[in-house]
Amino acid sequence: MKKVTTLLAYLIIALTASNLYGQIALGDDRIVLTNERRVNSDELEYSPVFYKDGIVFVTTRTESLLYSNIKDKRAGGVHLMSMYWSQRDEEGFLKEPESFSNELITKVHEGPMTFDQTASTIFFSRNELSEFAPDKLLKMQIYQAEKDSLEIWGKVQKLSFNNTAYNFMHPTISAEGDVLYLASDVPGGQGGMDLYMVKKVGEIWGQMVNLGPTVNTPGNEVFPYIAADGALYFSSDGHGGLGNLDLFFTMQNSSSQKWSAPENLGAPFCSPADDLGFIVDSENRNGYFSSDRLGGFGMDDIYSFHVDGPFSPFADANRNLDGLVIKDADGNPMEGVDISAINFNEIALSGADENFVKLLPGDNGPDNFVLDVNSGEMGEKGLTNADGTAKVPLRRGSSVIKIEKEGYLPEYVVVTPETDLSKLDIKMRKASNCLPLDGELLMQSTQVAVAGAEIHIVDVNSKEAIIVYSDREGKFEYCLPCNHSFTVYAVKNGINSAPGIVSTKEIACTQNARVPLTLYLGGTPLYAGMTIQLPNIYFNFNDASLRPDAYPDLNEVVAMMNSYPGMKLELASHTDSRGGSSYNLDLSKRRSASVLKYLKSKGIGGERLVPRGYGESQLRNRCASGVACSEREHQYNRRTEVKILEVGDPELALGNSAPIASNDDSGNDGTDDPAMGEPDAGKGGQEGVSDDTEVTPLNQSKSIKTEYKNKAFTVVAGTFANQDFAVRRQNLLMKMGYSVTSIVKQSRSGLYAVYVNTYDAKSDAFGLVKKLAGQQLNAYVLKQ
Repeated sequence: MKKVTTLLAYLIIALTASNLYGQIALGDDRIVLTNERRVNSDELEYSPVFYKDGIVFVTTRTESLLYSNIKDKRAGGVHLMSMYWSQRDEEGFLKEPESFSNELITKVHEGPMTFDQTASTIFFSRNELSEFAPDKLLKMQIYQAEKDSLEIWGKVQKLSFNNTAYNFMHPTISAEGDVLYLASDVPGGQGGMDLYMVKKVGEIWGQMVNLGPTVNTPGNEVFPYIAADGALYFSSDGHGGLGNLDLFFTMQNSSSQKWSAPENLGAPFCSPADDLGFIVDSENRNGYFSSDRLGGFGMDDIYSFHVDGPFSPFADANRNLDGLVIKDADGNPMEGVDISAINFNEIALSGADENFVKLLPGDNGPDNFVLDVNSGEMGEKGLTNADGTAKVPLRRGSSVIKIEKEGYLPEYVVVTPETDLSKLDIKMRKASNCLPLDGELLMQSTQVAVAGAEIHIVDVNSKEAIIVYSDREGKFEYCLPCNHSFTVYAVKNGINSAPGIVSTKEIACTQNARVPLTLYLGGTPLYAGMTIQLPNIYFNFNDASLRPDAYPDLNEVVAMMNSYPGMKLELASHTDSRGGSSYNLDLSKRRSASVLKYLKSKGIGGERLVPRGYGESQLRNRCASGVACSEREHQYNRRTEVKILEVGDPELALGNSAPIASNDDSGNDGTDDPAMGEPDAGKGGQEGVSDDTEVTPLNQSKSIKTEYKNKAFTVVAGTFANQDFAVRRQNLLMKMGYSVTSIVKQSRSGLYAVYVNTYDAKSDAFGLVKKLAGQQLNAYVLKQ
């Protein structure tokens, strides 16, 4: 669909830049895509909707139309847009189309449209018939019509919220028929065209409500479609994508009523061309969309798709916890159970007072990310109702579901795209004869909560292991059986935390007592080569001065650089296309200098920042030189991105006594160098009688000290002057199956000892030393 003017309200807007939100990886082998050749022509065919055993769509073909000779010069000379109907044949392909309804055809454009669940009421876009807007155009308005017993459409009326000065178009109706979604350029939105919702109370439509800045952008959001499961699909040029208009979806949280960050549907649904008008059936397996991609019959064509295989990617994309029923021990549904979901790919950079700052994966390759400053919180949550179910939306990919209720043991479920929730039998067990573990997992370098990590709780004696997960605040919990000792450690993205040992042996077994534990995870999600888009940094036209709405993003950059004192960044500034290319290049350099000045004013050294200006060479939308665009569209190109040139070591906020985990998988723990490895006293299988008996466990848990002193012989697999090397040795031991390990700092020497296990009998201790020697690990016995 090309050269469509504002009369058609931004039906097409080109885009050439990288995306802002994660592309869904759908393998081509799972999606069967078909050009519906019998409905397509060299004219426009677009925006399909389900109707009876086929679709109704919009087209500029003129067969059997009442006004076949009328052309719209302001829309590139296309014929009137009208509604056509095509039914499916016995093989599922669309037949030759026919005019949908002569009684709805006028001398202006009609469509797109939507039908209520009974298909007896239609809502459709149509140009205003008589009243011109201030710009001398007949704007698109939304109408309603009803079908009588003879299949004749009548009772045509314009809906109350329309305004002839602006465009109201692309309606889609909810399954219940009480919420209408539409696109409009009415003032007060986020950009050129925004998405709105209007609720119906009785027979009266209320006021339009903007879906907000999470969904809408300074660009254009158009062609909404509300699916049976509540997912809202739409096209946008403001969220980035593979080309011009791309397809996205978002979900509304039933509790908070907030919309999730839109996700790009990706290939094969999105292309370098315009992709719009997406619909999918209630099973999330079959549907249609329109595109003007290469290989079609002319302008926009209708494409059908089918998901091949046992699992639908759309069921995953739009899924919630439907089918999951929480029960008590007797199998009865439980009400009032807290349900929370954390997606494994969400990364928190900082968080305080439930205001999380996240990195979201971008679409432009694996090294592209987006800074999300105003995310509010990580994950989704809800409460079960009387039938034991909760409406908690899940983002694409795998999530961990935490199920908890006061007085019961928490349950954890990992949900993947293949998980059949209806087959999960979750029964809550009452907590008895146990003590609650109050755990917290923090990132070592930044002290930020780590969500979605595996927490391994291993019984020291029986070696029985339980796995729970950290929630959105990094918290984890379990009710530990009384009179036992446990090793607890965390794992995320292949990185282990230093473990802690907790004991319930010396604590009265009452529900009032709780066992605290804090674990720290090393490593960092940041690396050299990562590009982070700063979506809220804009400049005024022809101006290099920062606007106040840029400060929150830049302040997070400051916080990030303070957490990594060795980090170096490239500051990449871009302009819009207005003005000469040489001038724009100079303007972008001045804008980078402005960002540089702000960061330096916050204490960041100039030697850590490399300002770069790219001028208009990397536009993110259609607004090249000579193209008429709105101010908001031009603003979208005036941006700054940061690229990490060097990460450097993170600042250890906990000091030298804090545990660290390493992400070095090389296996080199530094012990080949005597100056950095084990001291001479720690070699072979000899018995070492230490005069340095006062030790400090690194997790500061008193129970560790007591636990090791209760037994006479401790097996030590190395003592290190460098704590990093101790952690690497500990990680190696844990990978080899020695889960009951701890790093203990000896108070007099300051060395870090890796304790493997403790024994009452000397023979048992030396037996482990011999076993370790057979695995090419030196160890010795420490007599307490």
